[in-house]
Amino acid sequence: MKELANIISKEKELESIVEAPLVYLIEGMSQDEAKKLLTLFCGVGFYALLESQKLMEEFRFNEARHSLFKAIFYNSIAMLRMARTTGDTKLEDTASEIYEKAVIAPIGKASERVRKEFINSFEKYLKDKGLTN
Repeated sequence: MKELANIISKEKELESIVEAPLVYLIEGMSQDEAKKLLTLFCGVGFYALLESQKLMEEFRFNEARHSLFKAIFYNSIAMLRMARTTGDTKLEDTASEIYEKAVIAPIGKASERVRKEFINSFEKYLKDKGLTN
């Protein structure tokens, strides 16, 4: 278990688990499939923005933050794909930067925090059981 935690830490598995399937899945789709999925992503992102606005008006800021994250996540993926399709390198760079800063970086921080908590709790468990050297 301890070795597994160290492997996860070194490989940053959580980031790749979240990022790779969506980005590469879209890249491998037919034009029609990609259009449908990207339309869905834009719709989900738009409704998440509306939800966030409503939540802020109700002073439910933590929930609003989650809705904003959802909007940024879906819209940045859609923008990234559109930029690649049209060859707009400036839009692609901007979408990639937003995706990295707003999506991947927080996931990385969270995965590192979870990894540290896991190792600490596992070491405590081993110590409580008298299994450490």
